[in-house]
Amino acid sequence: MEETKEVFKKSIMLLEKKDKLIKIDKIEETALNAYIDFPEGINRISADDLIELNKKLDEGVKYIKLIFGVLEDIRKGQDEIKEILKRIEQKL
Repeated sequence: MEETKEVFKKSIMLLEKKDKLIKIDKIEETALNAYIDFPEGINRISADDLIELNKKLDEGVKYIKLIFGVLEDIRKGQDEIKEILKRIEQKL
């Protein structure tokens, strides 16, 4: 959890470096001990759960990109086969 906090703080500080309109003097860590009554249909999700979900989504995106890369290779192969078949057909 501490590592996550540090990454978050570094990300905030990066904003200041990238955008000159942002000025951050100090980052304070404060626990919020408040109960928030969410509307029906909205669940409470902890920050840890969101981080874990993001990791899983990132992994899923990686696999989707891999699959689309393979499909692109297959499509190129099919195009080559079609060209070969056209040449063979022209010779017949």
